[in-house]
Amino acid sequence: MFKVIADDSFSGMLLPALSLALPLAGRLTRQFTAELINEGRKDYVTGMRARGVKEHIILFKNVFRNTLGQLITYTALSIGALMGGSVVVESMFGVNGIGKLVMDSITARDYPMVQGFVLYMTVFYVVINLITDISYCFLDKRRTEL
Repeated sequence: MFKVIADDSFSGMLLPALSLALPLAGRLTRQFTAELINEGRKDYVTGMRARGVKEHIILFKNVFRNTLGQLITYTALSIGALMGGSVVVESMFGVNGIGKLVMDSITARDYPMVQGFVLYMTVFYVVINLITDISYCFLDKRRTEL
């Protein structure tokens, strides 16, 4: 049914994708649920309910929007772990990718390749954090400077 040694088919890529996505999805869901519950207990939500504002408007226009910043921050910080995990997953499942390349380079003591990978990951992580910081300006209407 599922192939342990990955190939280009859907069934070959399913196990590596699930092994990367499931732990991250669990942590992200737990974090987001905790933030929603915490935000839902604040005084402004109680005030909106007392004024008779519909529950879906409170949830989507206020509570969800206020927790989106924390969700984006947590997701951006998790990308580093996801990229680091891809090195191990690619090696385990035999997927030909940059993770397997760097593991083979470490085994062969190809230091320029390992240094290039570290530089690539650093630039990638900085760009992701830059995009995250820019997205805060679009989420929080109080901030108008970019």
